Amino acid sequence: MTGPACNDIVSAGNVTIAPLTASTTFCIGSGSCTLSISDADLGEITVGSGKTLTIGGTSTGAMTIDSAYAFARPVVFLTQSGSDITVGGRISSSASGNAVTLASGRNFINGYGAGVFNLTGGGRWLVYSTKP
Repeated sequence: MTGPACNDIVSAGNVTIAPLTASTTFCIGSGSCTLSISDADLGEITVGSGKTLTIGGTSTGAMTIDSAYAFARPVVFLTQSGSDITVGGRISSSASGNAVTLASGRNFINGYGAGVFNLTGGGRWLVYSTKP
């Protein structure tokens, strides 16, 4: 019998990964934050068809995204009021619909430049912030 490793997250529904402590900084891919999730960790998360992976939440502090991971399902990155989302690497997704959503409680900072979103599944990107 085979199955997911004991550290995998497999869900037929939506999955949310968020810190328990308010204002916790969160790094996705690489970086130095209070809480980090690596590309390898992202690869161990399976989200059901038509469902969404949400990283962060309404109490998440500043977030840095510098990941080489290619998301197969829609993904949402979310920070609390007053906290930035900084992107240092390309965000890739093969999802359709709202493939990538960034909802920043303050600023969206694109440190990668033009072409920051690599969408191969016909999906779209959405960015919400108080100040672009």
